[in-house]
Amino acid sequence: MAPSTKVSSRKKKSTSSVALAAKRISNEKPPPALVKSSTIVIVNVRNDDQDEYETFPIHKNYICHHSPYFEAAFNGRFIEGETQEMDIGDVEPMVFGLFVTG
Repeated sequence: MAPSTKVSSRKKKSTSSVALAAKRISNEKPPPALVKSSTIVIVNVRNDDQDEYETFPIHKNYICHHSPYFEAAFNGRFIEGETQEMDIGDVEPMVFGLFVTG
């Protein structure tokens, strides 16, 4: 009798995992519109002070959709919201590039 209990608890876990995934998907924002003309923001990235910045021009809709940090920076009352440009240090440009192209 114990093995059937384990099977039913596995089914229960599996069903609840599916339900959670479906709920998460239903709560996600729709993908950003990238076909229409969109503001391009500039993110300058370097790993340390000795490196030169690598510049990433990015659709504002894309970066703000995927990151609350950039959403607040580019749409808020910060200097980045006015200039539509941001400098980021202590980040490897290749790693940031993975986020942008990912």
